[in-house]
Amino acid sequence: HRARQLGRLADKNLCARALARVDAWLEAYPDDGTPARAQLRRQVRFTQARCLAKLGRPDEAEKIRRETR
Repeated sequence: HRARQLGRLADKNLCARALARVDAWLEAYPDDGTPARAQLRRQVRFTQARCLAKLGRPDEAEKIRRETR
């Protein structure tokens, strides 16, 4: 699944590539009210936060974590 692919990119420290794809993923898969979609969107947002932190952008990462809880 594409959401998991973003996580794998982050695991491989390919965060710039993952971040470039996060917004496209979020746009392509809007919240449809289902628990499954909500979980995937949270997963993608946490990957985004993790990558921002790895790239030295902790304030942005923390903001996303707060919004995603």
